[in-house]
Amino acid sequence: MKKEKISLITCTYNRLDKLEKLIKSLKRQSILPDEFIVSDDGSREDIETYLKESFKNETRFKVKLVKQEDLGFRLSRARNNGVREAEGELLVIIDSDIIMPKNFLEIFYKKRKKSRLNLSRAIRLTEEMTSKLTDDNIKNDNYTSLHSRKSYLYNVERYWKNKVYAIFAPKKQAEKFRAMAFSLYRDDYIKLDGFDENFIGWGAEDLDFGRRAYHKGIKINNSHKNNFQIHQWHKESDKNDDHSLKYFRETWEKRELTKNYDIEFGYSNQFQDDPYEVIEIC
Repeated sequence: MKKEKISLITCTYNRLDKLEKLIKSLKRQSILPDEFIVSDDGSREDIETYLKESFKNETRFKVKLVKQEDLGFRLSRARNNGVREAEGELLVIIDSDIIMPKNFLEIFYKKRKKSRLNLSRAIRLTEEMTSKLTDDNIKNDNYTSLHSRKSYLYNVERYWKNKVYAIFAPKKQAEKFRAMAFSLYRDDYIKLDGFDENFIGWGAEDLDFGRRAYHKGIKINNSHKNNFQIHQWHKESDKNDDHSLKYFRETWEKRELTKNYDIEFGYSNQFQDDPYEVIEIC
């Protein structure tokens, strides 16, 4: 069925316990990516050893580790690094604290379209429910015991609301974009010049990305009607600061005046010149 190459990219920082469960769900996907790229934002944990052990017998797809120094919360740069090393036509970018239902990648692939950004909403587990998550949940692709019916129906409701927004209020749809799990063609990512690497610190880089997508003619579509990803609870990042939110507000005040939606530092032009390392796992 699959003809175009898929690059699955996840960014991580000291959440190996979460990444482990993402990888377990990856191995059970109905269609597999052609490559899996882990872009590490300077973790103290030994991500490389874990990946080599986890994928030591993997022959179905490539695995790469991309590592940059820990010079602050540089999620935008980590995402761009992953795409710089990606070979696939279709990019699926997902947070490392996500667990993917069995048909998750297949839906992204089937819904792919030029000049479209597909996204999926998440069912968010509490700290207690995350502690009860087992390998059997992933193996059986069954998480109903871990969340309420209400949380599931809320996401269904949001799916249909977003369909209405996409038709009647696409700008509003774009302004609500969150980059937890989404896909788009590599060419469209490059058209946007990726994520703005001036965002250093937690937050708002995805709001900026969604708004620029709208102004660059890339439509945002909620592609998953019921196969919602599972979000594992975790403490907030220890790299938080207010730089990103301040930068976002100031930048968009200027953009609304100038109508210039290009960025200075992104995929094509790195903000900082420290090198990153690429390790071929398999």
